[in-house]
Amino acid sequence: MEAGIREVKNRFSEYLRRVKQGEIVVITERNVP
Repeated sequence: MEAGIREVKNRFSEYLRRVKQGEIVVITERNVP
């Protein structure tokens, strides 16, 4: 899964939970990982 840095900052708890469950989250800034 890819997510922009602003999205991750706004919904940090949700993304942290997903990572803890083993999901890989690539954080991008202006579509660059």
